[in-house]
Amino acid sequence: MMRAWLACGLFLGILGFVYAENGAAREAMGRLTNKDTSVRRQAAQDLAEMGPEAKLATPALRKALQDSDLFVRRFAALALGKVGPGVPDAKDNVSALALAMNDSKKEVQLAAADGLLQMGPLSLNAFMAALKDPNRDPAIRKKAAQGLAKIGPQARGALPTLTEMVTNAQKMAKGKAMLN
Repeated sequence: MMRAWLACGLFLGILGFVYAENGAAREAMGRLTNKDTSVRRQAAQDLAEMGPEAKLATPALRKALQDSDLFVRRFAALALGKVGPGVPDAKDNVSALALAMNDSKKEVQLAAADGLLQMGPLSLNAFMAALKDPNRDPAIRKKAAQGLAKIGPQARGALPTLTEMVTNAQKMAKGKAMLN
């Protein structure tokens, strides 16, 4: 009988802990739609700090990537990355982060690339697209190359693109040297 009570108490303790984590994420998620910009910023930052515990908020975070405030968008991108690839809607998160790499503000683009760095092989196509775009900011292309390196052998399909980039850079450097 005592074991049953202990098991029940342990179960309720775990349930309470899980509910408290979910409660914090739900509370921060609710603040993402507040009219006050500073409240939305803090909510997105709080969710980023929660990491994987913010998984319930991923739909709201994806929506926050469209916020009028660049810092809300930046923190939302970081939060989606910190939630990581281990959630059922991870592919939706990767798609949203890939779109955020086209944001009008460089801070958001970089945060989206950082978020994608956390997503592993799911981010392969987003990184490939960023590398192939010659008009993309060099800092974003660098993060894309770092992301492919982090993915490792699964990114071997990127080798022709990376080789072409290095070859073109060498040709440009050689051409500039000849002009001098």
